[in-house]
Parts: sequence; structure tokens; C-alpha cells
Amino acid sequence: MNKKTLFLLLILAAFAVGAAVRVFVLTKNVSVIRPHNGQVVEAIYATGTVEPTIMVPIAARTNGYLTEIAAGEGQDVKKGDILARLEDSEQQATIADLNARLSFSQINLGRKQQLYQSKSISRDGLDSAQADVDSLKAQMDKAKVQAGYLVLVAPADGRIIRRDGEVGELIAASQPVFYLSCCAPLRITAEVDEEDIPQVKIGQNVLIQSDAFPDKVFQGKIEGITPKGDSVARSYRVRIGFDSPDHPFMIGMTAETNIIIQKTEGAILIPLASVGKGKKVQTVREEKIQTMSITTGIQDAGHVQIVSGLTTGDSVVVPFDADMKDGQKVHAEIYREGAK
Repeated sequence: MNKKTLFLLLILAAFAVGAAVRVFVLTKNVSVIRPHNGQVVEAIYATGTVEPTIMVPIAARTNGYLTEIAAGEGQDVKKGDILARLEDSEQQATIADLNARLSFSQINLGRKQQLYQSKSISRDGLDSAQADVDSLKAQMDKAKVQAGYLVLVAPADGRIIRRDGEVGELIAASQPVFYLSCCAPLRITAEVDEEDIPQVKIGQNVLIQSDAFPDKVFQGKIEGITPKGDSVARSYRVRIGFDSPDHPFMIGMTAETNIIIQKTEGAILIPLASVGKGKKVQTVREEKIQTMSITTGIQDAGHVQIVSGLTTGDSVVVPFDADMKDGQKVHAEIYREGAK
């Protein structure tokens, strides 16, 4: 091999090495994805607590010691069922005394009626005896009502969700012994940030999840929004009702809620990670980077809707790389969502 031939081969080898360097070293590998059509949902997240819609405290109207408890937590009761009794010996003694006095007064009234008919007494004597009977009857009715205050009864059909008190315990007047959930199904009370509350409206759909039921999603609707917010927490209380009463939630459970603000079908979607500052995306065309401006719409946890600026035929770089410049040579690989 002569020197000219060897020199030519060295030049060709140098060009080959240079080309390889440009392809394998200087060309950057990037992941790309095609915008796809799908559903995008705008939602407001809030945590809440399951509670009874109506919770009725049941308390005695006078002081007394608990002598009997006839209902426990979790028990279903009917209107008028006796739940507990407080000591009423003093009231019963008063009733017995009044009953004896009433019996005597009624006998005395009968005698006075006979004497009046024989004109042995005046009308005033008869009226006085009648007044005694009427007064004792009124006192008897009052004593029975007061004794009734020491018997706690269910005001409506419902379920006992809490009991505070044991036999022998002194219960103060107006101190609740039972809490009754009645008259309406359970609901969720959620705290919504004041920045989000203007978008929340009665009737909006809500997706409900809980750590207690990790594989299930329940449906609900906004039933009410408190008109006065918490200035410290900077939030508003929102009431959420379940679409179906057939759910496993229990009072006091924590729930995660997503209030659906807007839902769009067939939207053009790309990963959030592919959008850079100023709503820019990087596309790959003829193996070169080209930066494009886009107009975005609804954004959810992982995707954003493209209103304009891209089509489903574009190859979008994921994630956006601010260090790459337009015209830079790249080698594109298909991006697989969820892959590490």
C-alpha cells in the first residue's frame, strides 16, 4: 500500500469518526409523545368528614342520677322508645302525696254536693271544695310532667350514635346523654379554600374516596355552602350528599373529595411535564428541536388540555428541557408514561 492510499484511508476514517461523534455524542436523546384525545376534568380537592345530616341531643330537663340505660350506641330506635331513666323517687313521692290529697278532696266534694242539695251549706262552700279538687288535679298533672322529664325517650326514629353517661352518674340539667342521628342520610362536610370557593356551586358532582376503601370511588353532589367563611383557616364549609344511601361510610370517617368544576371529552392532551415557562413546548421535526407556543385549557393532576398550537400529529418532548435550543439535533424515542 503506497503512502497516498494510506493517507486517503486515514482521511476517510477521520470523517467516519467525526460523523459517529456527531450522531452518537453530539446528538441528544429525547423522549417524545404524540398529543392524544381524551377526557380532562377540572376539579377542586378538599378533605372532609362524614357526619349525620341531623344530630339530635337528648338531655334531661332536671338534675338526677341515672338509674337505667335502655339503649346503646349503634342501636336503632323508634319514636317514643325509652332510652334511659333518672332517679325520680322524690317526684313519685310528691305524686303519691298529691294523689292521697286528691282522693280526700274528691270525697269531701261529694259530701259538700249532698249538703248543698239539702241546702245545709251555701254555694260558696261547694265552690271552695271544687276549687280544692281542681287545684290538686293541676298539681298532679304538673308533678307527672316533671317526673316525665326524668325519662329520656327517642323524639324520632333514628340511630343512637353516641352515649355519654353511666348508671349511677349524676346528670346535670340540659346535659346530653344520647345523640340521635335521624331523619336524613349521612353527608360529608368539607373545607374548601377561599380561593376556590367562587367556583363551587350547589348541584355540582363530587368524587369521593377514603383510605378506608382504597379501591372504590363514590359519587356525591354539593348540597350546601356556608355563607360565612373561617377567617383563620381561610376556608368555607361545603356540605356534600351521597348519591346513594347504600355506602359503607361511618360517622367520623375522613373523606377525600374532588368537586367537578368542568369536564371535557375528546380534548387534545399532553403531559404537564412537557409544558415549559410561558406555555412553550418543544417538538421534534426532521430530528431537530422546534419550540412552539400553545394555548392551554383545563388542567388535571397529570395532563393539560391543548386549545391551540399542537395537533395529534406532532411529536412533543417530555419533559421540557430549557437547556435545548431550536435547531438542535436530537434522537427521538417514544415516551412511555409511568416509566422511570
